[in-house]
Amino acid sequence: MDLPSLRIADRVALRFRVKRTTAGRSEVLDVAGDFRVSSVSFDPSTQRQVLEVEAVGKVPQWRAVKRAHEFKRVIPPARSPRTVVA
Repeated sequence: MDLPSLRIADRVALRFRVKRTTAGRSEVLDVAGDFRVSSVSFDPSTQRQVLEVEAVGKVPQWRAVKRAHEFKRVIPPARSPRTVVA
């Protein structure tokens, strides 16, 4: 498996989303932007390169996500024949 040779201080563009739920609260971490490689290592057991990065611009932060409103079926009112009042 060929890995890109990334060195310390190389810039990497990342874009992904991580979701989590803690104590009934839904949160999302949107990671998008430029990051700088701060350390590089290699894990021989999994054959993976491990990178530690730091944000160049805005640092990603967890934010709360409101749950979508559940649609509840509403039964329409019953139709009855009109009563003629004389």
